[in-house]
Amino acid sequence: MKKDIAIPIILDVWQMTSEYAIIRQYDDKVCIRFKFWDNQQNEVYDRSALLKFEGVWCCRYSRFNKTRYYPKEIDHLYKSYYLHIPNSTWLEEEKLKRLKYDPNWGKYDKRIYKHFVFQNNSYYVELIANVVKFEIVDRTLEDERIWNT
Repeated sequence: MKKDIAIPIILDVWQMTSEYAIIRQYDDKVCIRFKFWDNQQNEVYDRSALLKFEGVWCCRYSRFNKTRYYPKEIDHLYKSYYLHIPNSTWLEEEKLKRLKYDPNWGKYDKRIYKHFVFQNNSYYVELIANVVKFEIVDRTLEDERIWNT
C-alpha cells in the first residue's frame, strides 16, 4: 500500500461533522466525544459518541490547512468513520526518534502502535496509539455547556 493512505473504519453512529468534538487527554488516553444523528438526520440529544484512544504515544492537531480533512483518504461513501493509516510516515519517524534515544525500547514496550485520524468540522486530529474503543454514552451537563458556548 502507498504511504500515508487512510482507510476508513466505520462508526456505529452518524457523526454530526458540522459540530465540534470535545477532546480530553489524560495519562496515555485521548477521549473524543461527539454529537450524532439518528437515521433521519435528527440530533440525538441525550447521548453522545465516545472514541477512546489508549496507549497514546503522540497526538497532533491540524487546522487551517489547504483542506479541512485528512488529504490522503481512499474513496468511499461512508457517512461516519475515523481513519487508520497502515503505512504511516509519521509513525516510522516517531519510531526512529525513539530508537535514537532508547535503542532498547522495543524490548520492554510490546504495544503495536497504529496511526489514526479523527475528523470534525474544520480540523482533524492525528494520534499514534495502540487501542481504540467506541461507545455511546450519556451526555453530561459539562458537555452541554461546552457545546452551547
